[in-house]
Amino acid sequence: MMLLILYLFSGITALKKITAEERKNMEESVQSLGANKQEEDNKQLEDTLRILEMELDELMLKNDREHQAGE
Repeated sequence: MMLLILYLFSGITALKKITAEERKNMEESVQSLGANKQEEDNKQLEDTLRILEMELDELMLKNDREHQAGE
């Protein structure tokens, strides 16, 4: 009887350990996915910023040309 209780206790302890490890792995995966998503978002924002800077440069050049043509 005592052996059975010890066997069950060791089995429960092993399951808890596995569950804790799985939880840790899942948390790490979620953090990794979050970091990847953040990197992707940052890249998209940088690309958008570059495009807007180019459009602004074009508009400033156009404005300068129109201003010079008007003088």
